[in-house]
Amino acid sequence: QTEAYGGHVSYRLPVPKGQYNLYIHFAETYAPNKRPGCRDISVKTEHILHPRKIDPFVMAGGFAKPYVMEVKNLPVYDGAIDIEMIGGVGVNGIEVERVK
Repeated sequence: QTEAYGGHVSYRLPVPKGQYNLYIHFAETYAPNKRPGCRDISVKTEHILHPRKIDPFVMAGGFAKPYVMEVKNLPVYDGAIDIEMIGGVGVNGIEVERVK
């Protein structure tokens, strides 16, 4: 029941070198945004821009519904996972799962 929000939200998560699956949780919970098109979130992981922008209302199919962006087999060489989100960000959680 928490959220990080703003125009630019970034995380640097220390982890051992290896491959990881990321699960980034979104939900549109801001009452004035009860329609599509209110958010247009760009996501970078390990400095790579993901081509699909996130609108939590659209991706989840409505207000206050969860959407989880999955990033599979993300290689980490420097001992930290870098996540950067831009554009009316509202992020509700991040899960990290080591693959290798």
